[in-house]
Amino acid sequence: MLGTLGSAVAIVALTAGGMMLYSLYHGYGKKRIVVTLDNFYNNFTEQAHATALELKRQGKQAEYLGKGRFVVDEEVYVLHTRVIPIKPPAFVQKSVLVKKP
Repeated sequence: MLGTLGSAVAIVALTAGGMMLYSLYHGYGKKRIVVTLDNFYNNFTEQAHATALELKRQGKQAEYLGKGRFVVDEEVYVLHTRVIPIKPPAFVQKSVLVKKP
């Protein structure tokens, strides 16, 4: 009986951990802004400028400072890029802005 309960707890813990890792990889979490881009950018600077434009379209005050740093609504963020395969050969590119401490 206790073995079955232990297995159930382990399954729940692994599932919760997997969901948390999935969310973090895709950029979701506290102090983060996630922008899904319509186009694919091979150049980091072009992606940063496209991210700034999209944030402005969303009504945020956004400025790209260079070297992956942004000021969004008077807070400093650092850009991280994610490429998510949805159904090969199709991909989605996301810009994840992480708030600097």
